[in-house]
Amino acid sequence: MKFVPKPIATTIKHLFVTFFARHGSFTILLLTLELLFIPILWLLHLAITAMLSIKQHRLKLFIGMITIHLLLSFHLYRYLHPTIAIPINAISQMRLTLQQDAIPNALERATVQAYSLTLGATEIQVYQRLPLRVSFRNLDKVLPRGSVLSAPIKMYQEKNGTLYISVDARQMTLERFASPLWQWREKTMQQIKHLLESRLQSSAGLYLAVTLGDRSLLSPHTARLFQATGLAHLLALSGMHATFLIATIFFLLKKFSLRQRFILLLPIVILHALLAGMLYTLLRAYIMAITLLIGRLDYRHLSVLDTLAFSSILLLLYDPQVLLSLSFHLSFVSVLGIILFYRPIFKLFKQLAKPLPKKVRNHSLTQVIFGSLAISFAVELLLNPLILFHFKEMQLFSFLSNLLFPILFLGFLLLGSLTLIAPVLLPFLTFFDTLMHHALQHLDIYRISPSWQFIAIIHLPLALSLLFWHNRRR
Repeated sequence: MKFVPKPIATTIKHLFVTFFARHGSFTILLLTLELLFIPILWLLHLAITAMLSIKQHRLKLFIGMITIHLLLSFHLYRYLHPTIAIPINAISQMRLTLQQDAIPNALERATVQAYSLTLGATEIQVYQRLPLRVSFRNLDKVLPRGSVLSAPIKMYQEKNGTLYISVDARQMTLERFASPLWQWREKTMQQIKHLLESRLQSSAGLYLAVTLGDRSLLSPHTARLFQATGLAHLLALSGMHATFLIATIFFLLKKFSLRQRFILLLPIVILHALLAGMLYTLLRAYIMAITLLIGRLDYRHLSVLDTLAFSSILLLLYDPQVLLSLSFHLSFVSVLGIILFYRPIFKLFKQLAKPLPKKVRNHSLTQVIFGSLAISFAVELLLNPLILFHFKEMQLFSFLSNLLFPILFLGFLLLGSLTLIAPVLLPFLTFFDTLMHHALQHLDIYRISPSWQFIAIIHLPLALSLLFWHNRRR
């Protein structure tokens, strides 16, 4: 901070304290969501926060949090509830810009922004970008992010200020890219696909999906297997993929200092996020990692919960439609589950293992097994009700699949990367890929469909009991 002007340094310091002191980021995010969706709960939460701040003589911190919270709430409300000054049924055609890759048979509608509307023979420019959710019918190829396309609109539905439309892919026209950056990304991705197809052959689709999030080479059968077995989140680039990349880079650069590794890491992370299409889940993971590394460089211990909330706030400022993204919801809830419940479940396992011999109990392999099981159960505790709410079914043995398959995935990534360097390893990669597919097919038969309310009623008291037991022991 010595080279930064004093007023700017002071402002940055105040913002840092507001976001990371006393769970500031998490409080700001929670208040914002409550104001948008549950105003009564927002009033109660705001009153309690105000009373605690006055009691603890932290009024300045409270004013800072409320200011940021209100600005974020206004920003989200303005973009998620735009004023449509013309009748929707009068729109015959739209010029759209894709905000993410549009994938055939995707789990959720593609996010786009409308830049012009056609009414009769008149084209009207949309200066306040109109948020839309689009489902593409008869889509047989991936449409890259940044594409500008023109399409006739026949089916539409307005819900909570957001327009849901359906577009027939056979009738749309791909005009250009919104910027040269996205055009460069598409050309680069085509070259990468060609390289992977020539080196990895049948395994190229899965490798491309788990490294860059592009499913254009992934067979529909494989995509359906991942969705049916509750492992679709492994194909959505997020924390696991970001951790693998950062850990690999840090290992290769272990002779450098932490600051030097951080400086070398930044351009690689930015390039990877760009090639992956700036996916919300991947951006969230990278923002969390970079924030934690900055805190470590500054000798500060940052709360992981606040870092999760801070990354979400930045993403909501970058694109308010993150709030509607199902993949982001699943990623956020998974990380939140790990943050809240990993330690209590891990300590519970250690408590249950006390009858075992001390040498077995304290063995590194035992600790790894306990840690992996704790992560799996922590994720399931919050994620299962959300999965049932959206997909109406879940895997009976999802905790085991979420324990084993991430390990298999890391092995597949490592073997695939080595095969790119040494093609002689291709038979081993093909065998590993086939093994994973057989495991997925066996898991596909164990599906259940209880109501999400029933699972939530079971999980909620279990979660609260774990937190109470853990805090009481502390």
